[in-house]
Amino acid sequence: MLPVSRRFRQLILGISLVAVHAQWCRAAYPVGPPTVESVVPAAGGRGTSFSILLTGGKLGTQPEVLLYREGLRVDRVEVMSDNEARLHITASREAPLGAHPFRIRTSGGLSELRLIHVAASAATAEVEPNDSAVDLVPTAIPATITGVIDAADVDSFGIRLAKGERLSAELEAIRLGGEMTDAVLTIQGPDGRTIVEVDDTAATRQDPFASIVAQSDGLHYVRVREAGYGGGPSNTYVLHLGSFARPSYLFPPGGEAGAKLELVGADAAGGRLVEMIELPRDSGPWWDHHPLIAGIRAPTPTPLRVRPYPSVGESSSEASAWPVAFHGVLSRPGEVDVHRVRLSAGDEVQAEVFAARVGSRLDSLLEVLDPDGSPVARNDDEEDGEDSRIGFRAAVDGDHRVVIRDKRGDGGPGFFYRIEVEKPLARLRLFLAGPVRKSQNRQVIAVPRGNRVLVHIGVRRERFSGPVRLDWKGVPAGVRLDHSEIQESEYLVPVVVEAAADAPLGATLATLQGVASTIDGTVHGGFEQVVDLVPGSGDSSYQSVTVDRVAFVVTDPAPYRVELSKPSGPLTRDGELTLTAKVERSSGFVGPVEVSLPYLPSGVEMDGPATIAEGETEASLRLFARPDADTSAWRLTAEARPAPPRRDRREMTLAIMAQIGAGGTGRRRSASTEGTATVASGFVPLDLVEAVVAGRIATTSAEQGSETMIECVLEPGSPFVARAEAVLEGLPPRVETVPVAVEPGDKSVRFRLRIDPTAPLGDHSALVCRLRGDVGGRPATYRVGRGGRLVIGLPGSTTGAADGRPLSPLDTLRRRAGAGAAPSGTTGAPSNIPVETKSADPRS
Repeated sequence: MLPVSRRFRQLILGISLVAVHAQWCRAAYPVGPPTVESVVPAAGGRGTSFSILLTGGKLGTQPEVLLYREGLRVDRVEVMSDNEARLHITASREAPLGAHPFRIRTSGGLSELRLIHVAASAATAEVEPNDSAVDLVPTAIPATITGVIDAADVDSFGIRLAKGERLSAELEAIRLGGEMTDAVLTIQGPDGRTIVEVDDTAATRQDPFASIVAQSDGLHYVRVREAGYGGGPSNTYVLHLGSFARPSYLFPPGGEAGAKLELVGADAAGGRLVEMIELPRDSGPWWDHHPLIAGIRAPTPTPLRVRPYPSVGESSSEASAWPVAFHGVLSRPGEVDVHRVRLSAGDEVQAEVFAARVGSRLDSLLEVLDPDGSPVARNDDEEDGEDSRIGFRAAVDGDHRVVIRDKRGDGGPGFFYRIEVEKPLARLRLFLAGPVRKSQNRQVIAVPRGNRVLVHIGVRRERFSGPVRLDWKGVPAGVRLDHSEIQESEYLVPVVVEAAADAPLGATLATLQGVASTIDGTVHGGFEQVVDLVPGSGDSSYQSVTVDRVAFVVTDPAPYRVELSKPSGPLTRDGELTLTAKVERSSGFVGPVEVSLPYLPSGVEMDGPATIAEGETEASLRLFARPDADTSAWRLTAEARPAPPRRDRREMTLAIMAQIGAGGTGRRRSASTEGTATVASGFVPLDLVEAVVAGRIATTSAEQGSETMIECVLEPGSPFVARAEAVLEGLPPRVETVPVAVEPGDKSVRFRLRIDPTAPLGDHSALVCRLRGDVGGRPATYRVGRGGRLVIGLPGSTTGAADGRPLSPLDTLRRRAGAGAAPSGTTGAPSNIPVETKSADPRS
């Protein structure tokens, strides 16, 4: 065994002490919400019981499951460790197929949102090894198989088919919302030759599907891999195998609510599929349809549009009344379809294309022409996707033409579309705004017992303006929200959420509705949170899910609270204001706390954040208002969280060694605050007003190496009402002055400037006078005379009187020529100021 140095033993001891300390801390204070990194398997069958292994962190001892949809029942949660838990679930026979969002709750909060999928039949796990034909056990169909694609893994399955028998295979991978799994699906014949290989599709993007009709008897092979031969524990998949019909698309992609509709599908194996259905009367605008052909239902849905007005095909040459939907196919490259709609002058119309969203290969370019053929509007891609949308007001009566083409000039059987022409409706959507785009951070409201947190509620208004009233239902017992309306000028509003000290621990899903009254009627809208599960580049997302309720959770108490003092007076433009934040710590917690003001008016900034050090309870928070800050009434709240640890490695090492040197018997450190909630104060009012003190700084000229006076004149009616200190800011380098006392009633402030011989020449126009004093027992700061000028010239080139006032060009010439005092009627130096003579230096 190699000898172990004393220093190394000390280091090991230090690490052990840190580990023991961390364990003690976890028991003392909450360590934050749980996390779920993988869900394996990611699906179970309808009408069956199954188990799912969750891998993550901080899963605690008694986690619960918060479900967003009906149909699943959690029978038992088996905690295997702090990082693993197994869910035992039963899916009812009526459980909706597809994704079921869920979160895990512990006393520390709620996890990020994850998905459990419900399949039409019982799911079985893949059996390893299954990489080669030698290892395979034939799979009976229909089957739903769950698996994981490890790095460089190729999972294989054998299906025995008779000649003429159909085989369909569909893979759900990225749709499970776990990882960016770009899967490839391959079907091979008994001879090992590839019949079909599919990577991406127009209908399911990165998730492939394929269908074949067997050309010979024997064992056929379905193989699954990642496109780049990557993978890992979170790259899960669900493979559906059977003889079901899997259309590449369905046409038309929608119809009138309650009407019968003949759907024609392009089979992935070739051929034509026909199904007659009846659209629901009370569902829309989207409806998930699982094609049912030859008595077998497809395992995944095809989305259809359901609207309360008729649809018209390409064959119609007559102009249609609106609202109406047009269906068509650009069946060959370069084809352009034209539809006609009758409009009256003043009609407000929206024409929207549905193509990419319904599995079409069309990249639409939409145009509207008036009866004379003049263009009215044109659109390529809407901001939230590839499909086009146009809103316009008809200027004249008559038949308007709606023209659609593929912007690349492509065409073919898969280039189908639906155009909905209807009145644009006002709508609103509410959401929780987080600090990071495409992150699940702060997409739940987690409030510790006996404390407060700050959340930001956003509203998206379409085609209306005005205040929006908030209506909450299902908020947890003991929880209170302080805000009930979003003003017309507001897009985001801060809301303080407070939980009583005896509020029950637990999580609920609350309903949030918005109501706005407009001249055209009442607008209603609900909560719609888009949760990005697999974010893409820019604003795109490979996979997301939308939830319609707000997740609330009441957690264990945080070890501190924060309060914010009320301002002593208003904050003025171009002024400062100091507030006091106070922190109340729980017993055993003495660590530093960082305090900030997260929601400030436009044009106001904070000097900070501030840190309340160990052993202290207060911090001063300074606000600065720009001269153009918006004057308004505002509400301020402070947020507090554990101060980030020092990042200086040397200091951290010395602290560890100091603890080791003490034998590890020093005083117990404060509890760990990893994951501890950021808490908030209540709101305090802030008035942002015009400056109550005004003035101007007289333009002053001086030479390098001289002294001069500069004056800030306080405008009439605004003398400083309290004793203050005046400081001249914005001076150029190597120009010095000292603060000046200002007494109540003073009408001006004079500063003596000392200008170094090397001070920079030129016109310096950034001067401002800062007045700082106590108002109402609290410090207040005002800035006046912003933009004051100091002109510095060469020695001997005097451009001003002795008191610093600039001379006119005529007086300057006379001064240099030794003409003496200025004649009557001009502005010049006083008669008792010596007159300088012209220098003999030719440079002057």
